[in-house]
Amino acid sequence: MPDIFKPLFSPNLLARRLTGYTPPLSPELAALADQWSRTAADPAFLNLNEKPLQGQFLADIFARLLGYAPAVGHLDDYQIKPESASAEIKSARTPDARLGFFGAEQDSTRVVVELKAPGADLDARQ
Repeated sequence: MPDIFKPLFSPNLLARRLTGYTPPLSPELAALADQWSRTAADPAFLNLNEKPLQGQFLADIFARLLGYAPAVGHLDDYQIKPESASAEIKSARTPDARLGFFGAEQDSTRVVVELKAPGADLDARQ
């Protein structure tokens, strides 16, 4: 039987594309990325559960670093919607977040975000 559980991104492709690449970040965002990097490198981080980290991770990584607009301050046009289900998502569970186009007259999901604990093997069958 073929192995259908493969890494999402090719390690060889990532290595080639990331060689010498530094994302353009303000000093504040570079410090935030460094803070998350140092935290993730600490062995104690692997023992934490996802739930206490979820809100800060979504706000810091998706909203601040990646630029997805949250609902607060952007109710007419935002791109990240934590802990919400929609008719488009056919699942018994509410996802940790949805990325897409949201607002008064739009609710279009493009990506479902399902966070895992820091020590979880993301390539393992879930």
